[in-house]
Amino acid sequence: GNQLSNISLPNNLMNVGYAAFAGNNLGFIVLPANLEEVGAGAFINSNLNTVIFSEGLARIEQNAFANNVITNLILPSTLKFIGKKAFYENQINSIHYNAIGSVAEDAFNNNPIAQVTLNETAGNPNINPPHIHLLGEVEIAVIQTKDGNFVDIPTSEITVIKEDIIYYQTN
Repeated sequence: GNQLSNISLPNNLMNVGYAAFAGNNLGFIVLPANLEEVGAGAFINSNLNTVIFSEGLARIEQNAFANNVITNLILPSTLKFIGKKAFYENQINSIHYNAIGSVAEDAFNNNPIAQVTLNETAGNPNINPPHIHLLGEVEIAVIQTKDGNFVDIPTSEITVIKEDIIYYQTN
């Protein structure tokens, strides 16, 4: 690797390409507001512990942030796709996100995930869930309902009927 220790990405950057910053010693990265896609393996094995995502990001490709030390994720509401093993082998213990169109297999595998917070999208009574393989690693999902309240739901009570809809019961 190049052992770059910090980088500043320009605001007009729209795409970080394949393995662009792989194998560095970055620690921290801020993704600029115009960025739409993080390419496959873009930041793999780069010793990242913090990634600041900006609204506007639509795609995170496979292995983009794999093999880092990221501890928590706050993903932008614009995100539509997370690729295979995108966040594989990190230290992620919490994930906060709005509806995501598609999460590929093993996207969050090998992380000590304790909590997932899902925001319902306005006007949509359903919730795009982390897929079943992610729920299997989590005991409690925190779901924000349309009235703004957060509800803790044991994942054992969550039933995934279709891939993109979660149904849950609260007492």
